[in-house]
Amino acid sequence: MNNSAPLHHFLSFLKNKDFSSLFGYSLIQWISADQESKAPFLVEIIKIMRPISPFIIETIDLALHDNVSVMKKLNTSFLGSRVCYWIQVHNESDKSKKDAIFSFLSAYTGPHIVMIESSILLPSSSSLCINIPRYGSHDIFISLAHLLALPVTVQFKEAINRCFELYREISINDALYILLYCAIAGKQAMVVIDTWVPLILERTPQLFSLSYHFFSRDSRAFFSLWHTIKNKYTLHFWPSFWADQIWRAITYSVCMIQGNEEEARKCGQRLPFIFTKKLWKKESTETLCKLHHSLVNLDRAFKLGESEYLLDIFYFQFFYYKI
Repeated sequence: MNNSAPLHHFLSFLKNKDFSSLFGYSLIQWISADQESKAPFLVEIIKIMRPISPFIIETIDLALHDNVSVMKKLNTSFLGSRVCYWIQVHNESDKSKKDAIFSFLSAYTGPHIVMIESSILLPSSSSLCINIPRYGSHDIFISLAHLLALPVTVQFKEAINRCFELYREISINDALYILLYCAIAGKQAMVVIDTWVPLILERTPQLFSLSYHFFSRDSRAFFSLWHTIKNKYTLHFWPSFWADQIWRAITYSVCMIQGNEEEARKCGQRLPFIFTKKLWKKESTETLCKLHHSLVNLDRAFKLGESEYLLDIFYFQFFYYKI
């Protein structure tokens, strides 16, 4: 019989390091109809779990292993030790291969713990089902903030409330992104709420198109669109937007150069397809780092009240001086 738990309860277990409530099961199922959006969320949750789990957490990518070797590993224990295996199943995986693994896991009772992400619920006598909602609730925000060791002050809670007033529906993935930025910002977390939330949540087709023209170095198409949308966002939005895009481009390029395609795929989620397909090979990481440094200085200048024309100079140098 499957037991179920809402996501914020699971996060509370992690916060309290109450693994007895979690790992009394042989199978932990992450259930969500929205497979694509939950993947980055689960990656971060696994990262949080690794250093505090009493068991080693090992990842098995089903696309890289045959079923026989996976089943053998799950059925074999060295001197009675338990391992927590996170099995990654991609949408493009072979259906017959997935069906065989799902059938095996439905009857799985140990000796290890298996975590799996799926849009379907597997029948199991020793299973915990964690339902991942499409949108993050206030409780989930606060639970994630505690997990990330953020100072949940009165001001912080007010800022989260403001997020929900402005954006009624915040996806579970976006909730995590907001809090990860807050964790990086430290004492400047409130600035993140005020400045970066529009960047994270307002991903309009026009912004994607603008980024496409930017990385394609198509100045005519870029400036034509730029003059139509630049006033839809605050001046402080633009350095944040481009810094995010270029930082993702840097990390994507580095991961691809190192041959880490899985990590590159996560980093490139918000980049235009043309960059991840071929343009990353043409832009040196040194150039991208210089651009990112310029944007940091630009953001600082705007906060000191400098002219908005500095942004036009940034574009001009990028397109015509080929920095």
